[in-house]
Amino acid sequence: MSAFRRASAVYKKKYGKPPVIIYDNISQIVNENHKNFDILQDDAKKNADDRKYIAVHIYESIFLSLALSDWSRANKWLKSAVLIGGINGLSSQ
Repeated sequence: MSAFRRASAVYKKKYGKPPVIIYDNISQIVNENHKNFDILQDDAKKNADDRKYIAVHIYESIFLSLALSDWSRANKWLKSAVLIGGINGLSSQ
């Protein structure tokens, strides 16, 4: 994460907007070590608030519900979240 934070400062200076990092299959991290997921969530919140970079977590909705049930900001976050489901069967045309 520290390498991405350093690179994001260079990107933001060059393009005038924060970069985006996409964590795909984040549900695997939730299953293996919930504390790592908490670290990623807290880091994403802090860096978005500071406008350093934007993190996007992609995971199955069942894991989202389980992971956020223990997270202190879950209720506030869920009110503004947009959950996208059912995209596994889509094909690009």
